Amino acid sequence: MRRAIVTAVAVAVTAVLAGCAPEAQLSPLERAKSVNQSKHVAQLFADRPEVVDDVLGIKTTRLFFPASETLVLSDATVEAQLRAASIAVATNAPMMVYDPGRHAEYARMIADMHTVTVLTVGDVSIAPSSGAVRVRRDPGGCVRSRK
Repeated sequence: MRRAIVTAVAVAVTAVLAGCAPEAQLSPLERAKSVNQSKHVAQLFADRPEVVDDVLGIKTTRLFFPASETLVLSDATVEAQLRAASIAVATNAPMMVYDPGRHAEYARMIADMHTVTVLTVGDVSIAPSSGAVRVRRDPGGCVRSRK
């Protein structure tokens, strides 16, 4: 009889303690989801996944990178975009596709984000420089033969 009471008390205490620590029962994925849903990371992110219709990366850069020391600019070719995206992911930098008709907008964004290094990939019409903002051309990647 006494053994049954001790066992019942032990089970009750275990249940109470387990109820106090629900995170201990959650998988790492579930804990990450709950932290993200509680807006612990940032208030600006939506409660649900959001698709940003942005082929040039301008809206996406404004959303995720209010400031960035580095910016990767690509031309419109798939090859240059793939290389630029790989570089941007590896360096945690924003990547945009360059449209010559929006040159002033890119210059304004570079100033607004306090960017100091711009890496161009492919045929981007921004001259290399080494002033307040350094513009560097990607030395590798896409080499197109001109016929």
